[in-house]
Amino acid sequence: MTNKIRVSDPQELLALIPYQLGFQPENSLVVMSLRGDRHRVGLIARCELDELTSETGQDLAHFLIEQCLKDGARRVFLAFYFDHQEPLSADTCLSEEQTVTILQAFMAYRVLMKQVTGQIEPDSIWVVGPHSYFNWAAYDSPGCDEHCGRQCDERCDLDCAFGCPLHTPDGAIKLRSVSEFETTQVSANMVLNGLTYRKRREDLGMVARAPKAERDKAGASYRRHQRRLQQAREQGGIATWERQTLDLWQEILNDLGYQDHMASGCDGGLCRRETWSATGPSITPARIGRIASGMSSRRVRDAILLSMTPDGMTTARQFLASELDTCCCGPNNTAICTSCEHPKADSHGESLVNDALSKIVSPARGVPPTTCLTEIAQEVLETVIAHTTQTLTAPQHALLCLLAWWKGNGAVARRHNELALKFDEDYRLANLFATVLDAGLAPGWARRQKT
Repeated sequence: MTNKIRVSDPQELLALIPYQLGFQPENSLVVMSLRGDRHRVGLIARCELDELTSETGQDLAHFLIEQCLKDGARRVFLAFYFDHQEPLSADTCLSEEQTVTILQAFMAYRVLMKQVTGQIEPDSIWVVGPHSYFNWAAYDSPGCDEHCGRQCDERCDLDCAFGCPLHTPDGAIKLRSVSEFETTQVSANMVLNGLTYRKRREDLGMVARAPKAERDKAGASYRRHQRRLQQAREQGGIATWERQTLDLWQEILNDLGYQDHMASGCDGGLCRRETWSATGPSITPARIGRIASGMSSRRVRDAILLSMTPDGMTTARQFLASELDTCCCGPNNTAICTSCEHPKADSHGESLVNDALSKIVSPARGVPPTTCLTEIAQEVLETVIAHTTQTLTAPQHALLCLLAWWKGNGAVARRHNELALKFDEDYRLANLFATVLDAGLAPGWARRQKT
């Protein structure tokens, strides 16, 4: 987040894209915003090719460029990704299907650029397949007839400055191997820092399931603590139950080495989870079930959210200690309304949440996340998902969505958001972030860095 990316070579930019998205794009257009006079990498957005060629394609294309302009882009770097089964050699032509796919996408691009003429310019345009890639602009020509003597048909009537890739002088596309990306500085730095990406978008947010025996133990713990939660509600002990859950969350983080790491000196946003090791017991199925049960409570989930923000654990404890007064059914003397079982409204608690969230969302106050803390929190949340019945994992996916978005990884955030809504379509935090993601809103710290 605090590292400045100022690569300019196209191969470096193409190598960067899957690491930034978190997965290798297929049948997609990727638009990269290049900010300022030095063309620093900014926003990276992706859409499906068939979305661009649909009835709403023009609106989508305009939205993408509009977001780049809001990001402070001086130029845009464009990459079309397509998928095909057979490898291409340097002397083969694109197949009919591949050609149609690329040309459809490019024609959508032309419509887009006509809408924003004078506001932004393309830096370069690339077409990338699983095995090969080429530069569209390399086939610049005043027209296909003059360029190669072949007559353009209706599929490639492209009277534009970038020419028609169907009609190179020898009728073939001069391709380069995508293996070149592996030798770039970007790729070397990513590997050095232990960063990887998924082969498919569908793999984002997917957590490998724990062995059945471990899941069964965690499930038994979850059901046991759900019964205790109900007893706490009936007996007025909900506040104690909430505090105990937050205590366990902090205990797990410390057992994984977080407390010792902070005591030894943390350099803030640049340190990484793999640089330090666990100092206590592992996350047992019994503890996992307790955390999963706790996160079924909105207040506990919000407290865990607050624990990952600046001054987090202190704020989280203040939040749980705040008084609950009224709810939709009117005032009464229990923490949970006896009529609707909803937590009561809490003006002080809400102000704590809003203040903490402003440090994530607001351009004026927003700060990048502390990498080591968010990575260890992610580790715990993913462990809970691995051991829990999937239909109960909306709270964990919603928090992972928030963490990914805060880091600036919209693709991973979007996938976690989809999974949260898949398992609970009415989950409020997930629906809130669906609105944020649909609007293309970036976290506060990223919106401030537009120079």
